[in-house]
Amino acid sequence: MTSEIRKCNICSYQGPEQGLNQESKLVPYHRHILSRSGLIGLAKEVGLKEIWYEGRWYMDSWWPATSRRFIERLLLKGGNDLDAGYEPVRLNLFFKHPSLLFDLFFGYFLGSKKQDYMIVVFSLDHSSANHSN
Repeated sequence: MTSEIRKCNICSYQGPEQGLNQESKLVPYHRHILSRSGLIGLAKEVGLKEIWYEGRWYMDSWWPATSRRFIERLLLKGGNDLDAGYEPVRLNLFFKHPSLLFDLFFGYFLGSKKQDYMIVVFSLDHSSANHSN
């Protein structure tokens, strides 16, 4: 039984026959990091249109202690340790770093300058489907 070699449009992986070198084992071939314009361009190629875009982290919320700004700063001030987000809160961090207390309540409203999260909702573009017939 022969397997079909499929060329990925946005990476160099061509299928299991290509073989894997040490570098390609570090990052799965099916993971792609796209810009908003790149993602929308690929979606248009398969007949989708953008109907909603959100440039914030999906858990970023105005509820106290749920903003991305607060969570990232808590982890940073907690020694860059992910456990700081799961262990009981160390109150001494708030005394050492009063900005944590401010971000606890107002972090959402200040936002984040990072542009590394997005949520895009697509639907079938019926107008382009009608034009192709």
